[in-house]
Amino acid sequence: MLNRHSPNIKGAAGDKFPFSHGIRLPRKLYGQMLGHGEKELPYEACGLLSGSKESIKTVWKAINNQRKRNSFEINEAQFTSILYDMVKKKECFMGIYHSHPTAPPIPSNDDIRHAFPDKVYFIISYAKKKPTIKCYKINKGKVLPIRIILTD
Repeated sequence: MLNRHSPNIKGAAGDKFPFSHGIRLPRKLYGQMLGHGEKELPYEACGLLSGSKESIKTVWKAINNQRKRNSFEINEAQFTSILYDMVKKKECFMGIYHSHPTAPPIPSNDDIRHAFPDKVYFIISYAKKKPTIKCYKINKGKVLPIRIILTD
């Protein structure tokens, strides 16, 4: 199970994320996350994000072991395997994304409780006709919105 006590959580390259100006996300990766979320409906989709500095470079789709509408769990073996693949690409573990099939894109109590303090959390909401994505940093129970900068 993926949680904040999972091994090797510092991940590839160990970069700390500088949140000062927001996070850059290529439109192509934005589309990959939306597509993954839509494909998994009515259940939550989940995955990991890697890159460097303030830029996401790769979306790593994961399997939601729980197959539920209101929670997700990434198998620890899959999580570790993805971390190794990040190292091979010379990218660092930047964050996690998951979807909320019927809820707004706001971190749930579980999201807050299991958060990694130096990572970003993208939440895709399908609660309305048009899906929305929000990004956050979660640390010690505090939720800080992070600006998403879409790039080409």
